[in-house]
Amino acid sequence: MWSKAKFINRKFLMEELYQRFLDGDDSPVAQEDDPFWDPVEAVHLGSAHVWLQSLAYCMKLEVQAVSEL
Repeated sequence: MWSKAKFINRKFLMEELYQRFLDGDDSPVAQEDDPFWDPVEAVHLGSAHVWLQSLAYCMKLEVQAVSEL
């Protein structure tokens, strides 16, 4: 989520880009100057506990008998 300062800055850049478009300047915008682009950031959404015992019912097990000599 953007901070308030970042949002205001991006809004200003979007208005400037839109005004350039209205003035007839339809040139491509570099990625670092694009107000709609943000670099990908890693975000931790949450965590979960998984009980592994229930996974054993979904696995095929091959039982090998060990013989004693």
